[in-house]
Formats: sequence, structure tokens, C-alpha cells
Amino acid sequence: MGSFNNEKLKKDIIEKLFLKEMNDYLCENINSLNEHDFSKIIGLSLLDINKKLEYSIELGLEDLEKELKNAINNLESNDDSIFYLRELSRNTDLEYLLDENEKHKYYHGDIIRAIDTINYEIGYGDRNNEHGIMPFLDYRNAFKYINDDKIVEKDDQDFVYDDLYYYKLEKYKRRDENDVLSNFNRYSCRFISDMYLDCEYYIINNKIVYYLEYDYTRIDKMSYPHPRFVYTSYIYDSVDLNLPIPFKAGDIVTCNLKPFSNQKNMIVLSVGDNCDCCSVRVAYIDQYGKLSEGALKHTDMRQNQIFPCVSPLYTLRSIGQDELTLHEKVALIDIQKKINGDGKRSREVLNDLWRYY
Repeated sequence: MGSFNNEKLKKDIIEKLFLKEMNDYLCENINSLNEHDFSKIIGLSLLDINKKLEYSIELGLEDLEKELKNAINNLESNDDSIFYLRELSRNTDLEYLLDENEKHKYYHGDIIRAIDTINYEIGYGDRNNEHGIMPFLDYRNAFKYINDDKIVEKDDQDFVYDDLYYYKLEKYKRRDENDVLSNFNRYSCRFISDMYLDCEYYIINNKIVYYLEYDYTRIDKMSYPHPRFVYTSYIYDSVDLNLPIPFKAGDIVTCNLKPFSNQKNMIVLSVGDNCDCCSVRVAYIDQYGKLSEGALKHTDMRQNQIFPCVSPLYTLRSIGQDELTLHEKVALIDIQKKINGDGKRSREVLNDLWRYY
């Protein structure tokens, strides 16, 4: 039986997941972090789902442990289901390179694969791109496909797919035509119409990182089922990580949001009480070259407004001017000088600067 009083383990987890400035600050205030905080710190991180389970057991986080075991059991259960693998990219201009001879569906042993050069946009406009769609009878074979994936070449420069890519493994179960699910054709498997979308696994660097269930008993006004993102569902709060930060107004910081979005440089405008999820406001240059502002903890600065997105707090760190683009140097340094460490002046300064940037 694990214990939440294991301070050494809690500090080890913080050190593993956060960069130095956040690590030092959180470890100094370790006693202010409760079970709720650590459930989200662990659950919303990019750790492998099995490592998350190990930590949840060692810290006695029973709700998180239950959620993770359910995710693993649902993956491995033999319940006449089919898995649907989607290869996703944050870039719309990347080519999905596939052998011309593989542009068809074919049957191989107990694996059904439909490999198409499908390259269409999903989500919000052109901000997310889906390249490959492949059904499998066994999730293990989906992982075999991922392991066989190769380096993609773009403009004669090699880069590894896991820097920009991630995978979503959807699990479809057979449905009863008399139940409520019969009305949700949007969530039917395109290859087998009497199956419905039960849950999704997000795979990064060949590891299952996130798990999302669909709750068909709760229907919103648009007649869509509610996705239930585990690790926070039992708390009924935001899926965004809400922790205090060691930075103050005027600090220039950066965070790495890969594989869901680019690294983003920004300036802290105000910290507020440092506790509310919307209290820390930042300004940044968006993907259109415009000055914008938003809530740091809600990841408002990310280029791709897609779900999920890793919290910026894990990789948040201060930077110098040498890491800024020329445009960022002009705008962010100007803001830094004008607010002069006073977060109360940030709104006035922004309103004045928006006419120029």
C-alpha cells in the first residue's frame, strides 16, 4: 500500500517531469501540493501509462490508479472490438509518404489494414492534419506498424516523426441497434457500421500517454456524446494543469509543446494570485505574426487548437533575448520595458501596443 506522505518520491516525480526552475519552486513548496495536484501532475504528463500507474500506486492515489487500470484493461480486453489507428501531425504541409503499391486495402493473416494516402483536415480549420487511417483487429499489431514507421524527409532535411507526429488509437465496440448508440452514426466505424467509438489512446514515442472515454449517457445540445478525459473526470475540473509558477511580470519564458504544437516564447504579463487557472497571463507572437495574449495554464498560446495538448508548465523556463526571433525581440522587449515588473500595468501597455504589433 502506497503512502502520499512519501516526500522523497514526490520530489523525484517533480524532478523527472519539470525543468529546473519549476522543479526547484515546486519542491520548495511540496507540502502545498495535495493528492488532487499530484493526480493531475502524473496523469496529464507525457509519461507512459504504465509508469503513471506505478506512481499512482506508490503514492496511494486510488482514484488515479482506478482510472489507469481501467484504461489498461480496456485496451487488453478481448471483447469483439476493432482498433482504428490514426497518424496525426501538427503540420498541414507535411507529405505522407507511402509506397504507391500500398494504396489499397488488403488482408494479411489476422490483421486488417486499410492503408490509404488520405490527407485531409480535421478539427479546427487547417490546424490539425490526419495522414493515415488504419484498422487493426489487435492493438499489438497497431504498435508493430508504429514501430516500423520510418523517418520522413522534408526539404532534404531528415527529422524523426515523433518530433512532430503522434498517433491516436481508437477502440470500437459492437453496438446494440436498440440502444441509445444507434443515433450516433458520426461515431460509427467507417468499415463496420454496427460498431461505435468507445475510447481513444494517444501514443507518443511508441508509448500510450493519454486515454479518453466517450460517455454516451451525457448528450450535449449538439447531440454529441461527452468525451471523458481520465485523470480529471472524477474531480470534474479542467484538464489543464493548475500549479503556481516562480515567474513574475516582465519575465520572458518559453515552453515546448511538442508533439502537439511548437515551442512558444512569451512574456509574463501578470501572475495574479498565482493559484487561479486564468491568473497567469502571457503575451506572445501568434502564428500569423500578430501580438496576442492569453492564459498560460490553459495553453492559449499554442498554435494548434487541438485536444489534447501537454501543459506548458512541464517545460516552462526563462530565456534570454538570444532565443527570441527578431519580431519577438521588438515586441516582447518593448512590453518588458513598459510594464517594468508591474503586472497591474500590463493591460494598459497591451492596449497601447496592439495598434503597432
